[in-house]
Amino acid sequence: MFYATLRMKDSFMLKIPKNQRAAVIEDITQEFIARMNSHLIKHPERRNQQHLKVRPHIVIENRDAYGSEVIEHSHSILMLNPSLKKHIKHRFDDWKHKTFSEELQCKALEILMSAKPFQTLTDNHTVNLQNDCHSIKIDPLAESSDVERTLGYDLKTAVLTDDQNAFTILDYNSQERFYEKKNAKRQSAYAQIA
Repeated sequence: MFYATLRMKDSFMLKIPKNQRAAVIEDITQEFIARMNSHLIKHPERRNQQHLKVRPHIVIENRDAYGSEVIEHSHSILMLNPSLKKHIKHRFDDWKHKTFSEELQCKALEILMSAKPFQTLTDNHTVNLQNDCHSIKIDPLAESSDVERTLGYDLKTAVLTDDQNAFTILDYNSQERFYEKKNAKRQSAYAQIA
């Protein structure tokens, strides 16, 4: 298991209406994970490759560790199939001297640097990860205490009920719904052209 934090630049987020920011961060996080699957797995859409896909559990929030309001960002627990580590070693020979978590961090940065701009599913905001992403950090969760501490941090604002709280939890099924929405949007675009 790994812990990832994705933050976009304030200049990008402030262009988006406040009531859409959480949905846009969700779209960006889901797109990033889809791209990570594409980079790590050969043909991730095939049925026989589904077990290798990254299983994300995502929290989107707009509070820092002290409860102060900040720009929306996402925290994710990324669950990877253990066989993926062996699978990746065969595909990327230059990773032999790094730990698996370093490999994932390098792959995440490579995705950011090579990503083409895309449209979010929420109001078609154009996102260029290379220019608009502030940071992506991926750390290993090695022990159960790490997971407990991480969940405690992620759930810190779950009980806040004020209208300024942008706390959302997304599970693996949200990734599947993301793919469905993306494909439906793509098909409707083709239908309009025809």
